[in-house]
Amino acid sequence: MNIYFVSAWIANAFELLALGLSLWLCLRASSPKYMRSLPIYFFVNAIINLGFFPILRTQPAAVVFASFETCYFAFLLTQIIHGRKMIIATWLMVALYLSFIALEWTRGIEKVFILPPLFESCILIIPSLYYYWEVFKRAEVRNLKNEAAFWVVSSILVYSVFVIPVYTLCTYYFFHLDRATTFQVFSILNFVSVIGYCLFIKGMSCKKAVSSSTRTVSS
Repeated sequence: MNIYFVSAWIANAFELLALGLSLWLCLRASSPKYMRSLPIYFFVNAIINLGFFPILRTQPAAVVFASFETCYFAFLLTQIIHGRKMIIATWLMVALYLSFIALEWTRGIEKVFILPPLFESCILIIPSLYYYWEVFKRAEVRNLKNEAAFWVVSSILVYSVFVIPVYTLCTYYFFHLDRATTFQVFSILNFVSVIGYCLFIKGMSCKKAVSSSTRTVSS
């Protein structure tokens, strides 16, 4: 039994579950406004991963989706964190990332095989960690298990952290060993995706949002 295909189908099942639940949970009046676009992300992600259209399984499509995912998760994070400087820094990193992708695209798409996921992870890890810093510096104590933002950021952070070592190993094995080993290693990310979808589902089930009246702009 191929561990990669098993892990991929398990991840796809949880992805469809997250998509279905997002159509209900994210559109409630009590849900944070920034989460109401999650169904769109899950839908696009499902189309890519389930391979409904062969052209979407190509390398150029993967680079385009990585760029879309980077921008979307940057949007979510900048809606959650409060620090103006970090929000600006996040979008500056995204702009540099997109500029790099555009430049490398003109040189040959095969040269940007591994870089988009790695850059995406680095960009998303920084504001995610900043969110935790904001949380733990609060004077008041909050029940984080009821805060949607905590679970959303945790999902983004967990996946982003695992992407770096897994993609690095996959690239090494792809060019120095064999593709079978590459897919076996990549199956780790499929299982991490399941964890990420579970965290998203937990966040979507929360009714507590950060009130705009209590958001303060910090440095």
